[in-house]
Amino acid sequence: MAWSHAILEDDSGNCRVEITDEDGEVFPIARDVTRPQAERLVQRVADEAARSGRPIKVVIRDPYFMAATVIMIKRLPG
Repeated sequence: MAWSHAILEDDSGNCRVEITDEDGEVFPIARDVTRPQAERLVQRVADEAARSGRPIKVVIRDPYFMAATVIMIKRLPG
């Protein structure tokens, strides 16, 4: 099974990001981000998986990578 993601927008325009890993398990990975921030977050996760050769399920369970990535994304304008 391939991984997938969902960017869910609420009434205020903020988004939350969920990633479904290769095993079909859904992980909420960010909330209260803008759509551009959410899209960048998903891209960073995909890039890290490709660069490291690790599956998405390992990347999204890496607390150091995810914390640094979410902090960096939230600092981006938009």
